[in-house]
Amino acid sequence: MDKLYIGNIPNDYHYAVFSNDSITLYNKSSANNEILDFYRIYNNDRGFYYTTGATQFGYYTTQFQDIEVTDNYLYRRDFPDILFCVVVFSLFFIFLLNIFTSIFRKGGALSGLL
Repeated sequence: MDKLYIGNIPNDYHYAVFSNDSITLYNKSSANNEILDFYRIYNNDRGFYYTTGATQFGYYTTQFQDIEVTDNYLYRRDFPDILFCVVVFSLFFIFLLNIFTSIFRKGGALSGLL
């Protein structure tokens, strides 16, 4: 499994429980008769969304899966979409700049390249 982007969630929350619509992160590898705080990351396409809370565990020991987490923005699920938008807007800006500078210089700043 790749690294999971966690944003500003503390890096010690890397023990996970997976469900259909979310990933719940704990800061301990197991729980037994205790209350643990958690961060729940939702698996939807509306961006990075998480909630916090606490879970009461019973007398039986519950084990969690250790996963790799990161706060590096390159691991965001929507990073390719963000990069695409930046490239498109940059090309559009260069095109507009070239049109504006063509008023003062033949061919514009790019000398007819664009």
